[in-house]
Amino acid sequence: MFKLAVSILNSVEKAQVSLNAAKNCLSTWPEDPSIKALADELLLRANNTISTLVPRHEKSLTEELTQLEELRDDAFRAACSYLESFAMLPGSDKGEDAIFILERINPNGFGFLKESYISETGILNERLAFLSTPEVAPRISNLNFGPFVDAIRNSNDVFLENLEKRNAAMDAKPVTMKATIPDLDNAIKAVWSTVLVLKGEERAAAVFADFFTALANQRSRISRKRKPDSPDSPSL
Repeated sequence: MFKLAVSILNSVEKAQVSLNAAKNCLSTWPEDPSIKALADELLLRANNTISTLVPRHEKSLTEELTQLEELRDDAFRAACSYLESFAMLPGSDKGEDAIFILERINPNGFGFLKESYISETGILNERLAFLSTPEVAPRISNLNFGPFVDAIRNSNDVFLENLEKRNAAMDAKPVTMKATIPDLDNAIKAVWSTVLVLKGEERAAAVFADFFTALANQRSRISRKRKPDSPDSPSL
């Protein structure tokens, strides 16, 4: 007796083999209205699940965003290193200005650069606002620190532009994959049970061949990961 254990497959693989099963049903019994209606529903549900995959362009946007964040961090670190060099230079007439700026833009070290995009950006915006005040302008000029301020500001602006693009791509994405799975599972079970009753077990298994291959492969993967002496290993 064939048993269709839909829960053990990962969502993407389940959707892909469901597409194959639905297409097999439609090509094998094109004139059967009951099977056709359910197979069409399965096609719809499987495609809905696949449509929630992260688009390739969204992945590239996220990768680019990570690179831009690193460039922004590097610009800030370089600026602080530049100030530290004056602060540590014996007899430098620029040391006081360097310490004044450094204590205000990096009072607690670089730990904030490891925080979330939102937190880090908020802190950097505050520090950039300080660097734009009339109070600090003469000190920046004395230190020739302007190019470093520009580098931080420009890298921050580019990062924020790309963050908006990435967020827009994510907002445009349809519902999450997890939300589509109950409907997909129901559609799979409906097609399987109907074909099983109307056409018999062997023919049902034939159109669901890819499904059973995927199930066998998954069981094999689970078996390899399972500890032989574990009493809690699931029974499939």
